[in-house]
Amino acid sequence: KNGRILVLDEADKAPTEVVALLKGLIEDGQLSLPDGRVLCYDESDIHGSNHIKIHPDFRIWALTNPAVFPFQGNDLSRHMSDVFACHIVPPMDEESHRRILTSYGEGVHPDVIDKLVKVWEDLRVAHE
Repeated sequence: KNGRILVLDEADKAPTEVVALLKGLIEDGQLSLPDGRVLCYDESDIHGSNHIKIHPDFRIWALTNPAVFPFQGNDLSRHMSDVFACHIVPPMDEESHRRILTSYGEGVHPDVIDKLVKVWEDLRVAHE
């Protein structure tokens, strides 16, 4: 209704039925909800008070992990790449991790932040 962004974090962990519903919304422009409401992109599909027009600025961002060990998610890119614009974001470098951790943990000692960065880097290398 309000043109917001729906962010689906770890969408690769979603059940196949949920993925199918989202794909239907994107492809067909409609989504029937369990309570009887129907979300519609097209004004001509609105037939009654239970039909809700989707704002033209509404967007869905589906964030996923790679469909490989250790993440073990579904390969959404295989099922959804025809309706989503897929972008691969490479892992952050150590300095970027350090800056983010420092900004969120202002009172955390730099040695602790360095240890966290090192653990994350070790995990990343072990994954590769």
